[in-house]
Amino acid sequence: MTGNRYIGFDLMRTTAVMLVLLSHSLAFLPFVWPKEYLFTFMGFAGVEIFFVLSGFLIGNIMYKAFQKKLDKNGLKVFWIRRWFRTLPLYYIVLVLNIVLTILIDGAHSVPLTAFLFPFFLQNFLWPHPYFFIPAWSLTIEEYFYLLFPLLLFFFMNIRKLPFRRSFLLMIVLFFAVPLILRIGSFVLLESGYIQQLKAGFNAHWDLHIRRITLFRLDAIAMGVFTAYLMNNYKSFLQKHKNLLLLASIVLLTGSVWLYFSFVHPDRINVISAIFIFPLFSIGFALAMPYLQYMRTMGLFSAPVTFISKISYSVYLLHTLLSDFLFKYIYKEEYALPYQFLIWLSFIIVSIAVSALSYRYIELPFTERREKYGSESAAPPVKVAPVTEVAGEAK
Repeated sequence: MTGNRYIGFDLMRTTAVMLVLLSHSLAFLPFVWPKEYLFTFMGFAGVEIFFVLSGFLIGNIMYKAFQKKLDKNGLKVFWIRRWFRTLPLYYIVLVLNIVLTILIDGAHSVPLTAFLFPFFLQNFLWPHPYFFIPAWSLTIEEYFYLLFPLLLFFFMNIRKLPFRRSFLLMIVLFFAVPLILRIGSFVLLESGYIQQLKAGFNAHWDLHIRRITLFRLDAIAMGVFTAYLMNNYKSFLQKHKNLLLLASIVLLTGSVWLYFSFVHPDRINVISAIFIFPLFSIGFALAMPYLQYMRTMGLFSAPVTFISKISYSVYLLHTLLSDFLFKYIYKEEYALPYQFLIWLSFIIVSIAVSALSYRYIELPFTERREKYGSESAAPPVKVAPVTEVAGEAK
């Protein structure tokens, strides 16, 4: 821990956003091989890290804030603080996507489904449109943080269950429902039932499994479960953090092998539809006790912390720049030095623009939420170091 930040969690977020950024930059480097596998894997791994870390950070907040009392005011404060952190930049970038699409390609290029984006419905139980691509993961997170505390409120106040039992019940529920839905979807696809209903239908792993909101809530639940364990078995996890890190490395190594062996964008199998997601989630979660007690990264601490802080802006904004470069600058026939220069410019400009976004958009709204979301059931000061570890959850 450095100051009021956990450098290990900063490292997780920095790794996640750089994987996503590098994934989307591979198109500027045609010589990279195998591009398609690296593109999908790096993006996949980066977002899975985001999900688990986000679940841990917000899960820790919920556990500390709601264990004594969860009333309507507590729900309101939780959601206000969450939405002040995530929604302003989301809506700004959404409007930018719409405006730039109209200016560059014409109004007809804006999909009719664009009206679903303000309500986070664009990939609720159907494929995400090819528009404002980063928004798909935000939809999953927003629905998790809407439904989890709401159902927790129901079981604590209506069903009168104790807090810990209610919290664990929610975790089990958010593990079970997405898993059942993925299994059901896989069975329907394997049986050919969907293909019979829709002639010419081709199942796509990324569109029909990975990016469906109700199919993916368990990834965030893994982070919340990790927060539960950290709050109740802290000494045990601290004592065995090195062993857990080793288990994480072994599991993630095996999961990477499974990914490259069984995950294919144009077809779905039992590994890619059902098992690959929890394997990666568990692998990343196992490393978190070790990362929580990491004290410093030496000279790398400052850049890691910087990228961590601006990661939300990087995640939302970088595709706008890549689309512009592809439209007006990049050509496949360019010589290697020019391709590399465009690639490097993409990375540098994405980070620079995101730093400005963080300074002039994210920070002002994050500071303003203290005015509207300061009265919670439990004082937020106690969890501030964890929430600010990476600019809170994406």
